[in-house]
Parts: sequence; C-alpha cells; structure tokens
Amino acid sequence: MTGYARVQGRVQAGNDDQLSYTLTVKSVNHRFLDLQFRLPSGLDALEVELRRVLKENLVRGHVDVNLSLERNASVQIRIQSRADCGLSRRF
Repeated sequence: MTGYARVQGRVQAGNDDQLSYTLTVKSVNHRFLDLQFRLPSGLDALEVELRRVLKENLVRGHVDVNLSLERNASVQIRIQSRADCGLSRRF
C-alpha cells in the first residue's frame, strides 16, 4: 500500500477573506496502522475526526496527513504623503 495525494483549494472565509488550503496524504506499507498528523494549531477536533474515519477505512500502513492553511485578506492600504496629511516641518 503506497500512495500519495495532494489537493489545493480556496474557500471564502468572510466578506473579503479567502482561505487557501493544501492537504497532502502519503502512505507506505507498514505492518500496523500508524497515523501521523500535521495540522495547524487549533484544529485538534479535526484530527480526532480524521483519525476515526481513517481507522474505519484502513487496516494497515504508515499514513502521513499534512494540512496547511493560509488566509488571504483583501486589505487596501493607502499611504499618504506628509503634504496630503497636512503635516509640514517647521524649523
């Protein structure tokens, strides 16, 4: 049992925010079922659910699951010069 899968996607996470994710799953032959997870902090509940689903569907193998998240906010920044802000140097 050897396999590799990688999925990348983007979901809307608010008004102007987008959440990009990359999920990678690697498996190699192993005598027993050995599950390893690398998830962003705060997603402990997701690990529990993934572990349950994988145990229901797999009998053996070393499986690495890696999930990375990146938040892309559409933020507009306006930089004003000192003249625009009404600031002037007085010496």
